[in-house]
Amino acid sequence: MICRYVLVLIVALAPVAARAATSLADSGPGLLPQVVPAADAGADTTISGTAVLTGGESLAVYADGFLQTSDGASIYYQIKDNSVSGYPLILLHGGEYIGTRCRGLSSWDPQFDAFAEHYKVVRLDMRYCGKSSDTGTNPFSWQWLFEAQRATEDVIEVMAHLGIGKGHILGLSIGSAVAAQIAVFYPEKINKLILASPWAGKTLPRNASQLQSLKDIRDKTMMLGADSQYSYELAWAASQSYAPLSVFIENAGHFVNRDQPELFDQEVLGFLADTAPLTVSIAGSGQVHGGDGTIACPGTCTATYPKASQVTLVATPASSYIFNRWSGACTGRKACTVAMTDAKTVTAQFLCSDCFPGRGGWRVILDR
Repeated sequence: MICRYVLVLIVALAPVAARAATSLADSGPGLLPQVVPAADAGADTTISGTAVLTGGESLAVYADGFLQTSDGASIYYQIKDNSVSGYPLILLHGGEYIGTRCRGLSSWDPQFDAFAEHYKVVRLDMRYCGKSSDTGTNPFSWQWLFEAQRATEDVIEVMAHLGIGKGHILGLSIGSAVAAQIAVFYPEKINKLILASPWAGKTLPRNASQLQSLKDIRDKTMMLGADSQYSYELAWAASQSYAPLSVFIENAGHFVNRDQPELFDQEVLGFLADTAPLTVSIAGSGQVHGGDGTIACPGTCTATYPKASQVTLVATPASSYIFNRWSGACTGRKACTVAMTDAKTVTAQFLCSDCFPGRGGWRVILDR
């Protein structure tokens, strides 16, 4: 018999100045942060968190803290990690306000737990937002210059503090401008880039060489939104021959993650995943089989395939039925090969061969 003992330990530690602070160090992308000695923490850093001890191994599944940046600001951040592999996901909020205060990282409340089921998630309060200090340059006085803005440097410093060398960056509104700057000035820090609800005239650089840096990772970039600001930036991008994957979400305003959280999550997670779903449905009576044996549908079924793979589908009618045609990602009447660039849907239509009045039934009609 194998026994496991799980102990939940709540950690609430004082500042480094009192020699009792901790920090979080990450040994690589997607790995759980570990509680490490105060001597390794940055100045004036405080951490609180929940550590789960399983089989003698210390793993932190949630933590939050403050990082004192190189220019003396205090940046608040949170981490949620369910021991999943892959690159961490960094969430950069927009300018949503509660009263007179920028709301900050809590703007991501609809996504924080859901995304943490798939990724190690980090979110932070920008300066002048949430619990971070009102120090130095306000991020809302945003400009594209020939060096990164202070808000961009803050994200880079938080990543370095947490030992994150590279991650997926998702920015919304002003956060999308910060995300774009990370791609331009720190391209080695990004695996995939998501520019959500772009800030009109601000998210994308108007400098040709800086825009080229975004063009270089176009295949790893998605823009999504729902309002006129999104449309404005998308149209300008097209005028500059910059055309990343773009997704319009209906019935939402500027804060699309709040207005349509399920659709937003679906698009983001689908883009970040290295796999894509293939859904096959049947009209009439028959079966569809995939060449690899994963798809075998007498009704409706879904299977997940690696992106860039190809799936061959063959339709087999039931007795007294004939195969009419494909619709969706497949067309025609022969075996179909689907390129899994993203989520695909296919319908196979079967017709009863003896149900049409007159000699020969449907087959006469189809052969004409």
